[in-house]
Amino acid sequence: MCGTLPLPRFTERTITDRQLLASELDRIASHWLRIDNEEYVLGVACVAVPVRITTGEVIARGRSARGDRAAAADTGDRVRPDAP
Repeated sequence: MCGTLPLPRFTERTITDRQLLASELDRIASHWLRIDNEEYVLGVACVAVPVRITTGEVIARGRSARGDRAAAADTGDRVRPDAP
């Protein structure tokens, strides 16, 4: 799939290298959290997490509101699977 998608640059942080994108997708698949670190809009970081039910099935994908990297990391800490 990565081989056919256009990879336009939106900011200097946008991933445009196909091998780097494939590695990042593998990393995302093995973790519960993804932080967009100004890859689309400078000054904006977002968090994406799967929303699972007790069986582990993903029923939705959650995403935080706009914020900087520190706010995104804080959101990630609050939505991690073992958060109180």
